[in-house]
Amino acid sequence: EVSPLQLRDGGPPEGPNDILVDAFTADDAGFRVGDPIDVVLNTGVETFTVKGIVSFGDADNLLGATIAAFEMETAQRIFDLEDRFSSISVMVADGADVAAVQEGLAALMPDGVEVITGATEIEEGQEQVDEGVGVFNTALLVLAAFAFIVWRAFRLGRRAERAGRCFEAYLAQGFGLGLGLQALINI
Repeated sequence: EVSPLQLRDGGPPEGPNDILVDAFTADDAGFRVGDPIDVVLNTGVETFTVKGIVSFGDADNLLGATIAAFEMETAQRIFDLEDRFSSISVMVADGADVAAVQEGLAALMPDGVEVITGATEIEEGQEQVDEGVGVFNTALLVLAAFAFIVWRAFRLGRRAERAGRCFEAYLAQGFGLGLGLQALINI
């Protein structure tokens, strides 16, 4: 199969008012096959009928994202892709020369269309995830550094207070409080 979506209940979308929703969303919102569902689009709200419930592989959804699938013409209209596609998946027979198929497809495509293998798509997706995780890790490190500085300032302030040096205690604790609040506001 080309699609990672697995039909759990109902059938595929066949008309302009049909929609498939992920199992998590259906369970969470109480949707069943045949129920109406309002979908917020760039052009406004449209009502569709739940034609089927799907999972993403073995998962009920895609990392918390709601999945909505439509038949081709409806998807093209909704995403402003009249007579166009954002991607096309092609399967080759076992033992086929993937590079030759890729080259042949590339020759048929108009300029600006990229033909990549599934392995390349997976690699690019992993790189995007790695990049996102890297940004998240950096943000956590910066937050940890701020937390350490604030903790250290309060600790110095407490030491100064115990030593009877009130001005230094207020200065250190004020610095820690100000830095902590600024970090909280900016995050």
